[in-house]
Amino acid sequence: MFCGSSIWTKQKGLASFLLGCSELDFIQQFKIDQPDAITYIANYYGLKFEIFPSEMVRIRGSLHKFFNMGLPNDDNFTYGKLRATIDYLRDNFGIDPYLAKIHHLEYGFNIDTPYNTKEYLSSLISCKGKPFNQFNMGEYMYCEMVNAVL
Repeated sequence: MFCGSSIWTKQKGLASFLLGCSELDFIQQFKIDQPDAITYIANYYGLKFEIFPSEMVRIRGSLHKFFNMGLPNDDNFTYGKLRATIDYLRDNFGIDPYLAKIHHLEYGFNIDTPYNTKEYLSSLISCKGKPFNQFNMGEYMYCEMVNAVL
């Protein structure tokens, strides 16, 4: 199961194309100390599209939830579904998968266990020396691995 990502791209003309896309409802966001630095943000079925003043585009969120049209991602997200999602982003939003860079990637597994999952999760200490962090009242655990090889 592929859970979430942060994809960055600076394709020529993409920012303008996305701003004109009828499926995306962008709002403007700016910083008080930089009123000319407007960022545009749109949420779409579990993905957050962000366009920065430099015309850099970032897409954050769950590709799995996006594939499920914003519904929970508690089913199998196969390689074929991932490919279909990438194709959809390319065909409908002009995201070139060869120019976009994934800067953040999350994955997890949906499995049935013969024991209490919360007890198991609470016993996790570390992975490769990195501590686990609790998320959502112990429902999930994560361990941030930056530039790490598992």
